[in-house]
Amino acid sequence: MRHILYPYFDVACLSFDEGVQKPDNEIFYRCMRRLNVSAEECIYVGDGGSYELETARALGMHAVQAAWYLKENTKQPTTFMPEFEPKKRPLEILKMV
Repeated sequence: MRHILYPYFDVACLSFDEGVQKPDNEIFYRCMRRLNVSAEECIYVGDGGSYELETARALGMHAVQAAWYLKENTKQPTTFMPEFEPKKRPLEILKMV
């Protein structure tokens, strides 16, 4: 299933496609190599359930929490993380680029 944001970006590196589990740095490095950019030029968007936001930030990326995935009264691996900028709707990401 493709996400609503895919048409707006040149590269999507998904861990299940790449065979690399988050938060392994390699998934981030592969994407940067494909785009020929540095970490400082990247926005990483994730729900935060796999420590990927912390890894992205440690590498120098702007880490944003995909808060649209966070639903109340459900079992989720994470909740709102105030240390990361939250976005409540996917298309809010486009305002950042």
